[in-house]
Amino acid sequence: ATIDRYAEAAGWMPYLAAITVSQRVGVIKPHPAIFAAARAALGDPAPGRILHVGDDWAADVVGGKSAGWRVAYLQARPADSPLPSSERDDGVAPDLELASLDDLEGALGTL
Repeated sequence: ATIDRYAEAAGWMPYLAAITVSQRVGVIKPHPAIFAAARAALGDPAPGRILHVGDDWAADVVGGKSAGWRVAYLQARPADSPLPSSERDDGVAPDLELASLDDLEGALGTL
C-alpha cells in the first residue's frame, strides 16, 4: 500500500497502467513471475511493447530483457536506497540509458 500512496501523492497515477509489487507477487526481480504478473496487470500486451525502467542491472536490465521487454537503465541510484544492487555486465544491453528519470520523456522518441 505504501507504493500506491507514494504514486498517488506524487501525481503519477494518471500515467500508470499498473503497479506491481514483489511483496504482492511473492518473488523479487529478476524472477520471471514478477515480470509475468506485471505484464498481466497491463492487459497482456506483446512483451516488446513494454518499457521497464530501473536502476539495478540484474533485477531491472537482465530481468526485463529476459522477459522480452524493452529496458531503460537509470544510472542514477539514490545513495540511501535500501534495495540490493548489482554490478553491470556486458551480457545484455539496455534499450535506453538515462542519467536521471528526468531524461525519460525526451528519450522515448528514440525507441
